[in-house]
Parts: sequence; C-alpha cells; structure tokens
Amino acid sequence: MKSLSIKVKLTILVISGLLISTIANVALSISQSSDSLLKSEFAKLETAKLSKKVEIEKYFGYLSGLLTSLASQEGTKDAFNAFENGFYKLNEELNLDVLDIENKLKADLDVNYLNSVNYDVPNSEQRKPTSNYIPLDVNGKIAQYIFITDNSEKLGEKNNLIFNPKYNSTYMTAHKKYHESFDKILKSYSLYDIFMVDLQGNLIYTDFKEKDFATNLLKGVYSNTGIARVYNKALSIKEGEIAFDDFTSYEPSYNSSASFIGTPIVMEGITKGVLIFQMPVDEINDIMQFSGNFKDAGLGESGEVYLVGSDNMMRSNSRFQKDLQDKTVQALGTTIGVWEINTKSTQAALNGQSGKWIIPDYRGINVLSAYDSVNIFDQTKWSIVAEIDEEEATASISVLKYSIILISLVILVLVIFVNIYFMNKSLIKPLKTFEAGLLGFFRYLNREEKEVSRISINTADEIGAMAKVVNENIDITKNDIEDDRRFIDNTVEVLKDLEQGDFSKRIKVDVNNPSLKNLRDVFNAMGDNLEQNTKNVLNILNQYTAYNFMNKVDTANVKNHLLELSSGVNKMGNSIIEMLSQEKKVGLDIQSSSKILLNNVNTLNEVSTKPASRACSRVRSI
Repeated sequence: MKSLSIKVKLTILVISGLLISTIANVALSISQSSDSLLKSEFAKLETAKLSKKVEIEKYFGYLSGLLTSLASQEGTKDAFNAFENGFYKLNEELNLDVLDIENKLKADLDVNYLNSVNYDVPNSEQRKPTSNYIPLDVNGKIAQYIFITDNSEKLGEKNNLIFNPKYNSTYMTAHKKYHESFDKILKSYSLYDIFMVDLQGNLIYTDFKEKDFATNLLKGVYSNTGIARVYNKALSIKEGEIAFDDFTSYEPSYNSSASFIGTPIVMEGITKGVLIFQMPVDEINDIMQFSGNFKDAGLGESGEVYLVGSDNMMRSNSRFQKDLQDKTVQALGTTIGVWEINTKSTQAALNGQSGKWIIPDYRGINVLSAYDSVNIFDQTKWSIVAEIDEEEATASISVLKYSIILISLVILVLVIFVNIYFMNKSLIKPLKTFEAGLLGFFRYLNREEKEVSRISINTADEIGAMAKVVNENIDITKNDIEDDRRFIDNTVEVLKDLEQGDFSKRIKVDVNNPSLKNLRDVFNAMGDNLEQNTKNVLNILNQYTAYNFMNKVDTANVKNHLLELSSGVNKMGNSIIEMLSQEKKVGLDIQSSSKILLNNVNTLNEVSTKPASRACSRVRSI
C-alpha cells in the first residue's frame, strides 16, 4: 500500500466502502425478504425517489450556476449592450413601412400562431384580439417582422436565421456576432429559450424567436405571464441571485407548461437588464422517466417516480399518461401542468414531510408510496413521489431479490462514478497540478530550470491555500533570484574594471539577500578605501616629483599590502631626504676645504713674494 498513489488509495477506499455497504445491505435485504417484503419494496422506492431528488436538485443548481455565470460574463454584457443599442435603431436604420409590417404581423399571427394555440388548457390565458399580440414599440414590430414573419426558416426553427443582408443594421450585425454563441448554449444545455430584457421591459433578444420576441413585459400582451413575473423579481435582486417562476401554461409556447429563471445583468454595480432561461421541461421529465427504463430502475410494470408542484399539477409525465381519460392530457400528449394530483403523499411532501405508506394513488389503485419534498431554488417546494402497485410489489420474493440487487448495482455504479469523478476533479487533479508546480519550483531553485510558472489552482480549499502560499514564494524567490543575478552581473563588471586598475566603480544593485547586501557594503567600502589610499600615494608621489619630500603617506588606517606600499613610499622619501642631507654635508665639507686651500695659497703667495722683493732690492743697490 505504501507504493500506491493517493488516487489509487482513495479509489480503493471509496469502492471498498461502497462495495461493503452495498453488499451488506443487499445481503441483509435478501436474508430478510420473506418477512420484510414491504420494507424492501419501500427501500427500492426510497432509493429511486432519493436518486431522482438528488438529480433534480443538482440539475436546478446546475441551471442556476449556468444562468448566473453567463450573466456575469463580459461577452454577455457586450451582447446585451449591442442588442439594446441596435434594437432602438431598427426603425431609423431600416426605414420600413410600419403600417405594412403591422398588417403582415397580424396575418402571420392568425395563420401560424393563434389558430394553433390550445386554449383549452386549464388556467391558461385566453385568446385576445390579434392586434394585442403585436409589439408596442415600433422597433419591436420591425424586429419581430424581420426575424419571424419574414424569416424563411420553418416554424420551430426560426433561430436558424443568423444574418439577413436584406435588413443589414446595427441589430442584425449584433445578431450575427452573438446569436450563434447563445444558440450553441441553448442546444448544448437543452434549454427551451434564452431571453434578454432591458429596463424598459422590451424583450430585445430571444434565441428561439417565438411570438414573445420583441414584446414588452411591462405593458405588452404577456405582462401577466411567468416570464414577466420573473423579470420583475429579477430587477429587485442582487447580482448572482436567482428569480424563479414555477411551471404554468405559456401562450407563446402554444400554452404548453413553461417555467422561467432570471438574474440581473449588472454592469459597474448597476442593473442594466435581465437574463432569463425558459426551463427545459423535457429535460426534467427525462430525468424522472429513467429514459423509459422503469423496469431496469426496479420499478417493474407499475412503478414510477413523479413530481407535483405547489399547485398540485404534475411537473413530470405520468407513466400511465396514455391510460388517463382526460381530453386535455390526450390532446397535449402530456400531464405536465395539466393533470392535478392531490393525494396524501403529495400533500404531506408539499408540507415539507417525508415518509412512506400504502394509499390509493391518483388512479384509485392501492400503491406503496414513498414521498419527500424537493427544494427548487430555495423559493418553492415540489413533492417527489415514488410509487408501485401493491399487487406487483408483493408478487414474489424472487422478483424482489433481483430487483434489490439491480437497484443496488445501479446506485453503486452511480455513486462510485460520481465519487471518483469529483474526487479526481476536486482532489487528485489539483494535487497533481500542485505536485508538478512544486517540482518545477524546486528545479528552479536548484538551477535545473531557467524559468518557473505559478501553480494554476484557484480553489478555496486547503490545496488552493497551499498553492497560494507556494505561488507567493515563487514570486518572491523569482524576484530575489533575478535581483541576485543582476547583483552578480554588476559585481563582475566592477571586478573587471578593478582588474583594469579602475578603482572608481561600485556595486549599485539593491537586493533583499542580507549576505549580498553585506558583501556589497564591504566591497564598496574596500573600493572607497583602495581608491582613497591610492590617491594618497599618488598625491605624495606627485609632491616628490615637485621636490617636496617633507610630506608622508598617512598609514593610520592602512593594512597589509597597501601599508607596505605606503611605507615603501615613505621610506623612499626618507631615503631621498637622507641622500640630500649627505650631499649637503659633502658640499659643506668641500666648501670648507676650498677655503683652507685658498688661505694656504694666499699664504704661499705672500711668502714667495717677500724673498723676491729683497733680491730685487739687492740688485738695485749693487
């Protein structure tokens, strides 16, 4: 085990724990199946109910995150500004015949829209005069005309139009730039529609281009619908919060049930508009329908898990939809939003309770029923109910055993997959990233690499905190190393100048390394001393050149070789002085000897002169 990686250890631990738990539960259920048949059946229902509850709540959380994330993106804000700017320029830039457009809009509404709406849906909006459905704003009329009425794409595919050069304008240019991105999001995440609404209430952009496009949610024909309610709620909430309106019939979608979530588009702290999703009822229904594999989910021939809203209307399709004798259900092909269920289980769940019992279901058949509430965006509760016919549930012990095993395996695989996925994503992958970043840092410290990158982990957990600390140290170390490199380069330059006999250069680079700081200060002080002492020696030598031998080099603060040099210069000066003194003494001796010789010569002259005079006198006298 010591040689195994953390990933393998955690995987073994998770799988082992889940396997042990699952095996224990299955073994216990099978061993007690004879006397605990109902308990086992209820356990299956609880499992199905819980897994779907988790999926639904996760799905809504996922949609919430998608909406708020999209609203906060700069691209979305740019798109909103571009659509809003272009929307109110349509009439000015295109200069179309508005009266003719109104007539064509009315004809299109009658032929392709109003006559196809099912107004028999309970609690739905009833048909109004055709003129009421035309957008109030002249720019809205033009927008609806060019993107719906004069759009060559088929009904239900109007969003395929990206750019029509016939109506080239600021809005059409913005649509060309941004629509494909929103349409890709719509299709990738199975949304029904994406809306942008400005502060005047105008639907300045919709992806799907139904008849609500370009209408006004404050004063227009759809001002009492779910999308208008979400819009008004979103204007009063903060950035990152969600406004929600539950499923009700929605006339632009031909009175099919629709639900909306919205969030404000905030720029520089100010709400500029609202971004809205029309929730994909089919996606919610698909989650609850097990992709039609009810038997594989352990629900047999009669089991199902369904959702019921606070209005007692179904939020997912009944498994027995085809058997329900209801004209509206059969006409619409769905129970969502039109089939009312008011049983003990749904009422208890809507009151925030959870539990299980045997009761008559909405068909009047006794069922094992497990119920709970589902939290929707922290704004409302739905009931989630898992049921199976009592007759089928108690049919045989063998069927029960296999069902328990199958459900347990499905749950096991699902939980293992989710755990391993999130473990890899939130723990193993960041750890590997951290390990690689730390290794790169050490290689950089050991001079094995010339560059180092920051660790790219931005989570708020312990790994993110460690990465933050390491990144701070990477930045500090990188800066210090760069400073040290500059210091060394500067030092080498100064030493080269020193080698050439230039004592005037100093190390000027500042560093955080105390040792290098000390080295710089000592080196620069040495340079100062060396330069000063050299100047002192040269000064004395220059004085000697001018025959001034009286001054000496100051040796008070000079040591070693400079002391020897200074002392040598001083000795040379003393030697010169001594030599000059000797020469002076010799000169003085020579001068004295010269005087004596001169005196002797004079005396000799006098002596020789007297005999000569006497001789001359004798000669004259003779």
